[in-house]
Amino acid sequence: MDIRKCAVLVLVLLMLTCTACSNRKKVTGVELDRALLEMDDYCSSIPGYVSDGERVYFDVTKDKNLDLCTTVIIGSDWKHSAVLVYDVANKTFYMFENDSIDYSIVGIEKNRLVVSEGENTKGTLKLVFGKLKFTPKK
Repeated sequence: MDIRKCAVLVLVLLMLTCTACSNRKKVTGVELDRALLEMDDYCSSIPGYVSDGERVYFDVTKDKNLDLCTTVIIGSDWKHSAVLVYDVANKTFYMFENDSIDYSIVGIEKNRLVVSEGENTKGTLKLVFGKLKFTPKK
């Protein structure tokens, strides 16, 4: 293949990539407001749901759209806290929990969602292959 054909092929691939990126759904402010109600509905459907904490918007899924994140308290006799992430663009909920360890959102630092694990460990949460993963700070 000569250099001209390679250059044309590269340009076509770049144009296709840019078109695919521009077709990605962008979440609007109205959708974020609606997401609050959708999260309320979802939380009330969780067995043993007690309450949730402060809600923050952060792009956990790395799709360039804000996700709605909160700490939820679950349980009847034995309560534990977990982190709930709502991918608003794809209308998908992700829960990060462990019955014996409490997880809660601390805040956003250096463009990362910071979460506490138990009382002494802090780390970050990110989506890896469709599951939330906690990485402790070193």
